[in-house]
Amino acid sequence: MKTTFRNINARRTAKRIPTAMALSLVAVLAHPTATAAVSVVNLGTTSGFAVLAGSGITIAGAVNSTVITGDIGTFPTVSITGLSNLVHNGVNHAGDDVTQLAKNDLITAYNDAAGRSYDT
Repeated sequence: MKTTFRNINARRTAKRIPTAMALSLVAVLAHPTATAAVSVVNLGTTSGFAVLAGSGITIAGAVNSTVITGDIGTFPTVSITGLSNLVHNGVNHAGDDVTQLAKNDLITAYNDAAGRSYDT
C-alpha cells in the first residue's frame, strides 16, 4: 500500500511569499533616510584627471593596450614610463602647474571627506 501526502497549505504559502516580499520592499523604500541627500565632495581641479599620481606613473602591457580617457599627471615625481603602451584621450600634465594645483585640491577634498560625520 502506497501512502501519498498532500500539502494543502502549499498554495497558500506560495501566495504569501510574494506578498511578504512586496510589503518588505514598500517598508524599505518608505524609510525616511533612504531619500536623504548626500553632500558631494568638491574635487576642484582634480575632477578632470583620470590618473593623478605622486610617485610617477607606470603603464604596463603591450603597445596600445591601455586606454585612458581624461587627463593624467604626476607630482612631485614626474616620471611616466610606458607611454608607448597608452592610447590617451586627454592632456598629459606631468609635473606642470595644473598637476600641482590638482594635488593641492586632492588634499583639500580628502580632508573634507575625512572630516565629515557619517551615519550607518
